Amino acid sequence: MDNITTLQQLLTYAKVCVEIFVDFELPSFINIELSDGSFISIGVEVPWLSMRCL
Repeated sequence: MDNITTLQQLLTYAKVCVEIFVDFELPSFINIELSDGSFISIGVEVPWLSMRCL
């Protein structure tokens, strides 16, 4: 186990709402630019997907 889980510490996270086209393929990771100008790769999790219109 990692330290945060072992010590039962809270994690902070951000939720982001993004509108996309129905036929857009969801990425597994996105690159985020931080305030210091560096970049970090963040995994994308989608809790559910709506039905697509056919």
